Amino acid sequence: MDVILSALKTRIGEGLDYLRAVAVIEGEEFVPEEPGFPLIGLIDGGTVLESMPGKKERQTHTVGVVAYQSLALNDSGAAIMGSEAQLGAAGKGLLAIGHDLKTLLNDNFLGDPKINFAFMTRWMPSRVLEGLSGFICYKRFDF
Repeated sequence: MDVILSALKTRIGEGLDYLRAVAVIEGEEFVPEEPGFPLIGLIDGGTVLESMPGKKERQTHTVGVVAYQSLALNDSGAAIMGSEAQLGAAGKGLLAIGHDLKTLLNDNFLGDPKINFAFMTRWMPSRVLEGLSGFICYKRFDF
């Protein structure tokens, strides 16, 4: 799992240059130190082990990719829908970030020959939490 998290951190950071940070985190509520928004947190989503013929084992790893956006925006819904007026040229909301993550990571095996399936399996509902600099909206995407 540590190899996958490290590879995802690098790939997302290089592929989505509008993000302010990409970090491995302990849970959705533990927002990385806020260098600005938007940012991504990566969570170990668990591993399912499956016994295969010939004493082999298949491991299915899940990674939670959590996108964070500030709620300190004038327009209602801007954290979810985006707002170029308030967020600049990369004024992406959580939905657009989710689409970008899907495009970047679906069928991306991160250069690892042991990875044979990579697909976004779930979009969680948007949620709100209180961070160091106010309220933050976040959405988790499972791969």
